[in-house]
Formats: sequence, C-alpha cells, structure tokens
Amino acid sequence: AGPLPEPPATSSSPISGDAMERMESDSVEMIDNTALLSAVTVGSRLEVYWPADGKYHPCAVAHRNPMGTIHTLRYEEDGVVETIDLTWEKFRLRDDEDSAQLAVGAIAGPGVA
Repeated sequence: AGPLPEPPATSSSPISGDAMERMESDSVEMIDNTALLSAVTVGSRLEVYWPADGKYHPCAVAHRNPMGTIHTLRYEEDGVVETIDLTWEKFRLRDDEDSAQLAVGAIAGPGVA
C-alpha cells in the first residue's frame, strides 16, 4: 500500500519558525538540558547557539510555560521575540545584573515597563 503521507503542517505549534528550523536541521545534537532548564526563570539571561552561523546569541527570558521547557525569549541584538523549546537547544546561562530589567517589556517592545 506504500508509506503513509506526512500530516499537513499546522500553525498551532507554540514554537516559532526559526527555532523549528534549528530543531529540524541535521546539525541538531541530542542535548540533556535537564539540570540547566531548572535554573532558567523569567528574567534569566541566556545565550542560545545557532548552528547556521556557529554563534551564541544573547537573549532574556520573557515568559516560561508551567512545564518549564517552552520559553519566550527576546534577543538583545535585534529585539526579535521567539518562542522556543529549550529542551532541544544548545544554550548557556549568563550571569548579569540587569536580567530582570531586560526581560521587562520583551513582548510589548522597548521602552515599555
């Protein structure tokens, strides 16, 4: 009878497009972020690794789901807001004093407190 067709893509995923592309790329390695994820809270500053350019990109956590894996991040370089499953991402915590301040207004935009 042949293989079953792929189900149609849906837009109901909470994960944003760029994050989904990183998760689906061949360069994704299995990462055990269990211990690291427990330390991530709203206001945490992170650096998320993007394999496409081989760099870590600084961001702040603006929202965290109750399960603690899906996070909304605001990138410092360009202000882009991304919802991402950190379970599958290579990232590291940053220890900066302004963590909470950077996350305030991340969704609303700059200048909003």
